[in-house]
Amino acid sequence: MGSKYFLYSGQGSQYMNMGKKLYMEDETFSKYMRYLDDIVIDETGDSVIEYMYNEPLMTYKIFDNIIFTHPAICMVEYSMTKTLNKRRIIPDGLIGCSLGEYTAMAVAGVVDIEELMLIIIKQARLLSQSNISGGMLAIIDDFSRYQKSYFERIGLQIISVNHNSHFIVSGDRNSIDKLIYDLKGKNINYFDLPVKYGFHSSNIEPFYDVFMNEVADITLKKAKIPVYSCSQCRPVSEYTKDMLWNVVRNNIMYREVLQKYVKENDVLIDVGPQGTLAGFSKKILNRTSGIFSTMTLFNQEQKAISQIEDYVNNNKAN
Repeated sequence: MGSKYFLYSGQGSQYMNMGKKLYMEDETFSKYMRYLDDIVIDETGDSVIEYMYNEPLMTYKIFDNIIFTHPAICMVEYSMTKTLNKRRIIPDGLIGCSLGEYTAMAVAGVVDIEELMLIIIKQARLLSQSNISGGMLAIIDDFSRYQKSYFERIGLQIISVNHNSHFIVSGDRNSIDKLIYDLKGKNINYFDLPVKYGFHSSNIEPFYDVFMNEVADITLKKAKIPVYSCSQCRPVSEYTKDMLWNVVRNNIMYREVLQKYVKENDVLIDVGPQGTLAGFSKKILNRTSGIFSTMTLFNQEQKAISQIEDYVNNNKAN
């Protein structure tokens, strides 16, 4: 077995009740979820846990209120990391995509989790109060059939090519709606991500000054675990404040990071809500062995964690 990488996804991967069964069953996961939720309650008066877990377990309504989704993604990913650590599953590296890169930074010790949560909460509040209206659309089709100019003509940008048959465009809401109309007419499959902002595109440029003001006083330290940044397409040990903006503004280069740094016998463990990065990884690396999801829509987290634990223990000497 080679190196172990934990994978952290961002906006668009969230859903109501994510991790709820594990929260009900696992002491470590629930402990960290409650700890982080207390930070949200102290800052906003609202509980992410109460909001996110207030539906029956198998109910999956749209979860797109950034006031809750922004901290929720960080909460479940950080809590899942601690749950795996408790089982002695320790990463050699962290791969962070979009908002997930912030969680990876906290896990790596670049920023204290408490400080990161406060920044994420403030960002969500300010975005919700802004007049920015955008979206992100996943297109499930052969990427080679498309020209960049096709999207630029309607004001959209390709922000990530996850594999040959799955890529994401981002921009303002009207342009997203025009594209959906066009794709429907051509019977092309797509998924309108539960995100109300065009992250990683010019749609969020008006947010730059507010964003930089919010991170002005943040304390950034050297990473204790390598963070493989999908906004920089390289391992980062020391972040600057401008790089924090790049996390939400630059393209997501997940495929490029995997192709450049992940070796054949490396293990990838997706700690994000849906296992989307694990799914992309299997396509990108053309293998299924050694690639795991932890959370799924089917509430099988305990089983998934046990499988990871068995695989890691059985392959330690390889």
